[in-house]
Amino acid sequence: MKNLAFLGLLLIIVFNSCTDEVVFSDLVEIEQSRMEWIANGSDTLSFSITFNSESVIDKISAEATISNGTFVENDMTTLTFVPKRTPDNTIESKIIVKSSTNNSESTIEFNINEFKEEFTIMSNPSTPSKIELSASAFSVQSEFGDEINLTGTVRNSGNKMVSQGVGVLLEDILEDGQPVNGRFRNAALNTNSNSQISAIYTVGNILSYQDIYIVATVLDENKNKTEIIDSVQIFVNPKE
Repeated sequence: MKNLAFLGLLLIIVFNSCTDEVVFSDLVEIEQSRMEWIANGSDTLSFSITFNSESVIDKISAEATISNGTFVENDMTTLTFVPKRTPDNTIESKIIVKSSTNNSESTIEFNINEFKEEFTIMSNPSTPSKIELSASAFSVQSEFGDEINLTGTVRNSGNKMVSQGVGVLLEDILEDGQPVNGRFRNAALNTNSNSQISAIYTVGNILSYQDIYIVATVLDENKNKTEIIDSVQIFVNPKE
């Protein structure tokens, strides 16, 4: 049985039945704007919170935590909020949460004066539509003389981030389409929380004073190539 001392904090004095069992809905009603979102790091939904009209605002302790996402108000996973009384004598708050790029279920727990209730948000994937490949330099020395940093940024059709784990293939080719067989190291080729992949690249013993191309191709769920492609042109200098 929950302690009735908590009721004293909120001065809730009206019940529909003669019982000393206190439940979360005696203190507050919460309405979730929708049940699912897109895991693109920017999709939002809201919770409208209405407190018992007999409550004393100064005695309300209200906190929320989210397991996969952040609160828009502070960009953190925990939020302490203070309700306000409206002109029509309603005591309420509104909380907005934002998705991450982790395509998994999110749980939001509300803690109102130690009474707790959980809400669930289902997640849908943010799928790739384009990739932009960039390089820290547009020339590289042959015979492993130096290295360049490569970054691929993947976006969906609305130019938002994609969900984590989208695979990308990096290849290096000559102008005639033959492979260069350079070296990609520290390769992180599944999109991270910022919707990016990365690698460090260098070339071996190939002819200098020619262009090569590094091509980034997004892979589907079965690791097959898609038509989502970008490339950068790199000039090969002799080793110094």
